Amino acid sequence: MLRGIEPHVGHLEHVHLFGSDDSKGKEDGTWRNLPKAKEFLTEYLPGVDIHDDAPAVNFDSILGLKNVMVETIGWLGSQTGRGGRRLRPQDVILDVTGGLKPTSIAGAVVTINCGVNFQYVHTTDGRVLEYDLLHRGSASA
Repeated sequence: MLRGIEPHVGHLEHVHLFGSDDSKGKEDGTWRNLPKAKEFLTEYLPGVDIHDDAPAVNFDSILGLKNVMVETIGWLGSQTGRGGRRLRPQDVILDVTGGLKPTSIAGAVVTINCGVNFQYVHTTDGRVLEYDLLHRGSASA
């Protein structure tokens, strides 16, 4: 979690946490730990609004991940940032660090052509890979 946040310390206004839902017949979803994560991050990121209220999501479901990501990006677009201006798509970064492949796929799909970047922080060397994805129609279309 901190790998994705650390490159932006000092510039953050909001952090939205997503947690996994429970496995079938088990109470093992990470959504249960979001209040503890929020408490920890509040100490690490004073003055940043930490949000832990997203619904639990099935991290194997690209559609479920996509829906919660789109909802969060939409909400952020309705917010006013520091200085009194509305947050713009380029003010938002969707971090998929630590997620499984469906998380990366959903992050890529959600951010295509919308101005929101998504990032992954390399686990071995800490490099931040940030992507601004654009899809353009064929020249013959």
